[in-house]
Amino acid sequence: MDEDRINMTITEEEDEDLDIENRPPLVPRPPDERPQSSASQRPNVRRKNSTTSDKSKGPDTIGNIQKIDSSIDTHDMEDDEDVHHDYNLKNPTEEELMMAYLNRYGVMRTISALAKEILEKKPVDPRKCQLILLEWLVSRLTRTSLATHGIYIEPVEEKKRASAAVRSMRTSLLSQIENKDSKRNELLAKLEQKYIEEEELRVTTIEIGMAPDELEHLRSLFTNFDTDSGGTLSLEEIKKVLAHCGYNPSQKTLKESFELYDNDKSGTLELPEFLRMMKKVDPEVEKKQAIELGFSVKEYTKFKKLFLELDDDNTGELNAKELRQIMRILGHAPSAKAMQTVFNTMDTDGSGQLDFIEFLAMLKNLDPDEEKKTVLKLGFSQQEHQQFRNAFEKIDRDDNAQLSKEELMHLLQILHIECSEESYKEIMVKFDKDGTEKLDFIEFLYFQHSLRSQKLKEQYLRDENRRKRSKFKKRKFTDEEVAALQDRFNGYDKDRSGTLEMNEIASLLKDLGLAPKTPEEQSRVVKLLQKAEFNGSLTFQKFLQMLQSYKEEAASDQLKKEYELAYSLNFTEQEVDDFHEVFRLYDSTGDGTLDIDEVQSLLRSLNMDISLKVMTETFRELDSDRSGVLEFGEFLLLMRTLTEQMNNNNGK
Repeated sequence: MDEDRINMTITEEEDEDLDIENRPPLVPRPPDERPQSSASQRPNVRRKNSTTSDKSKGPDTIGNIQKIDSSIDTHDMEDDEDVHHDYNLKNPTEEELMMAYLNRYGVMRTISALAKEILEKKPVDPRKCQLILLEWLVSRLTRTSLATHGIYIEPVEEKKRASAAVRSMRTSLLSQIENKDSKRNELLAKLEQKYIEEEELRVTTIEIGMAPDELEHLRSLFTNFDTDSGGTLSLEEIKKVLAHCGYNPSQKTLKESFELYDNDKSGTLELPEFLRMMKKVDPEVEKKQAIELGFSVKEYTKFKKLFLELDDDNTGELNAKELRQIMRILGHAPSAKAMQTVFNTMDTDGSGQLDFIEFLAMLKNLDPDEEKKTVLKLGFSQQEHQQFRNAFEKIDRDDNAQLSKEELMHLLQILHIECSEESYKEIMVKFDKDGTEKLDFIEFLYFQHSLRSQKLKEQYLRDENRRKRSKFKKRKFTDEEVAALQDRFNGYDKDRSGTLEMNEIASLLKDLGLAPKTPEEQSRVVKLLQKAEFNGSLTFQKFLQMLQSYKEEAASDQLKKEYELAYSLNFTEQEVDDFHEVFRLYDSTGDGTLDIDEVQSLLRSLNMDISLKVMTETFRELDSDRSGVLEFGEFLLLMRTLTEQMNNNNGK
């Protein structure tokens, strides 16, 4: 620094934000521009072996500070008499000489003051520390002192505009550099993003197995339908792409696929996401899924065509009613409840609709011949099956393929089938497995079969009772009765020939109370004579055979009349059979009649509170032949009359 003087301009503004590291280098002045200084202005630097001591001279201090470093020459200190004199050091150590030197020339005071100021401000940036050091030194040196060492401070006013221009130029240059850096960084970022997108696209095409030509085709479509050039497609734009490609996925598949690939939930898809979605809704993928389910390409084509024909709203989905319709068209007849169960299982989103693949999966889980198998199993004829099916569909007005109790009872009326409340409850317990109190058609077939079985059982019991009654009325003649008839026969056999001619037979029948009165009865007697091989006369055995046949036919006619009478009196077959059983129990003589005492005992057993007077009057009124007994038909009239009287009395 002694050799070269330096020109430096310092302003107050620059002192505040001075950046020592980044500021432009100080430029030395040319020799001709340097101000000449007198000898008195030159620094009085203390040289080696100098005995001069002047503590007030700041330049000496600066000069010495510049020359002191970590490798101070302690030999110079040993030769310094002032050091020895001031501190009275005898045989000083190297460290003592160094400290004495620093204290003598004020270096320690300078360092202490500087350290105090730094500790007060406590900067954390090393450059701030350097700035504080420079400010501290400059503030304590005069311009003259600085000039002795070649540092000149020029007036701020003269260089203010130049300094501002330099700063402006520097700012402009920095701004240009920053702009260039920004554009460069932006370009690099775009290139990096482009690389990332292309790499993601490459990985996507590999994962989904997309051929290059298919990729370019879909990329072109993506660009064409990206109307805002935002690099994404919305759901509505994708629908347009699908329509352009002839794809017809269901609304459910479309929505699920879009949500699946819209990972950031932005409501749009970028190109890789779009490619994945297009691959998922590709009809070829759907065909492959159908084949995996076990359907042939022909079946796939057939079912797909029918599915689309029934998809009136073009949603790509069918509801339960439409699916039942497609089942009927295909000739499939599974249980409606089984179909509903499978439908609910497939309808994972609860929309009440299935797409095509879900429909195919449902077909695989249903028996298309379940109804036919049930008809054969239960023994219904084809005519009965069709009759039941037509009546069922007629009653099923809401077309849900199930009948409520009210609809079921109406159906039975249409089919002229009787079903009591007790029978309904008993059968429903067996077949209403899901507890809905509704029956589908197959369940109705089981209901009808059970009801028919129940009716057949009841009919069998009634027939058995009738057989017993008929057997009672058609019982063979006893030995006593045969002997009595033999006596009667012999009484009309005047010639003792052992045979009777026609006029004698007619007289005997009249005597027995069996003379035919109506043309029908006369015709019956003629047929019985022919059956007994009548050739002008009859032996007793042939007459007895004819008489037995006559009695049996008469008993059958009587039973028929009794049932006709019972129906006219609004008694059911079951009630008639019950009455007959009670009647037979109280017929003590076994002749098919009840006297007044037997009737009274019977009424008491039935807990019918009828006064003796009323019962006697009614009995006599109904005993039209005044025989003192009532036959079964007359007994039925008695029961109806007494029942109505009881009801009337209770009503009062």
